[in-house]
Amino acid sequence: MPITINGNGTITGLSSGGLPAGSVTSATLATGTVTGALPTGSVVQTVHASTPDAEYYSNSNSWTDYLSASITPTSSSNKVLIYHVVSYGGNNNSYAGGRCYRTGSSTTNEVVKTPVNAQWTENRFTDSSFMMMMNANANDTYKIWQTTFMHLDSPASSAAVTYTFSIKADAANRTAYINRSDNYPSDGYNPRPVTTVTLMEIKV
Repeated sequence: MPITINGNGTITGLSSGGLPAGSVTSATLATGTVTGALPTGSVVQTVHASTPDAEYYSNSNSWTDYLSASITPTSSSNKVLIYHVVSYGGNNNSYAGGRCYRTGSSTTNEVVKTPVNAQWTENRFTDSSFMMMMNANANDTYKIWQTTFMHLDSPASSAAVTYTFSIKADAANRTAYINRSDNYPSDGYNPRPVTTVTLMEIKV
């Protein structure tokens, strides 16, 4: 069958697989051609970041940043699924708060809060995004704990958005560490973990 380019811009007579490999590339497609055809709930893109460092800690009842990742949504109506796994330790009878804040073209250090924030009457952690519980007794100072934070965020932006994670111990005489225990033994019982974050743009 002959190939015909019609006056309305359509092409007839082209069989499946009729174009040679490499004929259609991202440069030949209009912006949004592929992502616009994705069904609601599809993952448009994924960004991942991690840190194996154990240098971050907080012992002054103030926030200390330890990890960040940036994503540029293809549409301001799309959402961003935040999946964060943090490993931490601390001294005896301590606990800590974790915070995720968003920075972009229209927001600066806006704390990402969830409905559970309303239940935190402890005023030191009302600006937290999640809690990090640990250390009921002295032996727990040898342990490493892990918390997962997952949240479907609505940045309402198609510009770059950065999500930064911070930790804060509950008091000035408490210590909280990222990726290590308080006693930090080097005998192999506590190999250093990795703290990660994965950002996924979700089609709406």
